[in-house]
Amino acid sequence: MPRKNLRNNYRVEITPRTTAFGIVVGDEKDACEKIVEQVRRHVDDVASVYVVSDDASVCEFCGRRWTEDDALYNGGCCDEDQKREDDRWEKMQRKTDSE
Repeated sequence: MPRKNLRNNYRVEITPRTTAFGIVVGDEKDACEKIVEQVRRHVDDVASVYVVSDDASVCEFCGRRWTEDDALYNGGCCDEDQKREDDRWEKMQRKTDSE
C-alpha cells in the first residue's frame, strides 16, 4: 500500500520583528515574552503560549558559528581560538617530552 501523508499538529507560530525592524538581537527574548503576555491577555481559545528558542554553538571569543567536532577548537576562526589551540598542543608536547 503506498504511503499517504496527513497534515496534523496545526498551530500558529508568531515571529517577532528582528534586527531588520530595530530589535537588537539580545532583546529578541524580551520581545517574545511581551508577545506572549499580549496573546494571553487578548486571545481566547489558546491551549498554551510560550517562548521557544534554538541553540547555536559559537566561538566564545568571536561569536562565529562553531564548525568543528572538537569542543575546544573551532579551526582557528579567530586569533584567540588559534592561540588557545597552539597553547594546548604545546602543553601536550611538553608533557610527552617529559615522560
